[in-house]
Amino acid sequence: MFELWCGIVPVAAKAAWPGNTTPWLSGMKANEHFILFKNGYSCHTHTVQVLLKSLTNDSQYFPKEYNDTISLIEVLNVAGYRTTWLSNQYESHDTPICLLAKSARRTYWLNNTSNILIKPAIDGVVLAPLQSYLNNVDKREVIFIHLMGCHADYKDRYPYQFEIFDSSYDNSMRYNDFVAESIFKLAQQTGKLTAFVYFSDHGEAPEKHLGHDSSRFVFEMARIPFYAWFSDDYIKTKAKGFSQLRRRQNAFFSNDMIYDTLIGIMDIKTSFYNSKQDLSSEDYLFNKYNLVTLYGKRKILDDPNINKPTK
Repeated sequence: MFELWCGIVPVAAKAAWPGNTTPWLSGMKANEHFILFKNGYSCHTHTVQVLLKSLTNDSQYFPKEYNDTISLIEVLNVAGYRTTWLSNQYESHDTPICLLAKSARRTYWLNNTSNILIKPAIDGVVLAPLQSYLNNVDKREVIFIHLMGCHADYKDRYPYQFEIFDSSYDNSMRYNDFVAESIFKLAQQTGKLTAFVYFSDHGEAPEKHLGHDSSRFVFEMARIPFYAWFSDDYIKTKAKGFSQLRRRQNAFFSNDMIYDTLIGIMDIKTSFYNSKQDLSSEDYLFNKYNLVTLYGKRKILDDPNINKPTK
């Protein structure tokens, strides 16, 4: 079976979006192939700290020493997938994330500098190399796309055509929605897309002008979006797992469980898997009472937004 899995890891996108900043996402909610998970949290508020857990078998709940971890990319490589890492983030050669990304079969960095004073291009630059990859996909392909997303400085994250709202953060959200839509449509046009998965590493607190500084933590920094689309073939052949995911769309989770959830969704057989952290598994263990963030320093139950009435 041909499999094309496309995943997006944007930086700092807010979980609770007004509809007018994310028209594509708002429209996708009615799609029977689409699942929006409504209670996602990050395990930390900084990118490196998050991805070291969300893309490896290390987590806040079942911790491992760095040298004892295995990455999702390594698992996929062994399982026979061709893996690609396409990034609009900085290629900082001395970071663990760069080492993790370079374990992919193919890597493409649109920001091949570690100088953070150089402003990165807006995320639309990923579309051309992505199209090139999609013209030559393998039988079993997984593409990771690492965006800048809605990361501060917000005004640098979108072109002038997206200056729609008074808030530069809202404009960056609107552009992020457009980029996600564009990536999805490019992948879907191949006719071979199995799944499309999107999650953020952390959130932002733009209204309070705090960014995502963990030393000034507020829960806006930890709330994240997570959603997925699945093909007809996937839903038919993995009906039990898909139904479980659908039932769990209101479940509470933190993104250090992405590793196990994706292994479960893809039905990969490996000893480096924990079904208790897999949203698609009957063994899933977690709820708002036992979830934490900031590497265990804060309880999710302390989030004042949890007990607010929904509109």
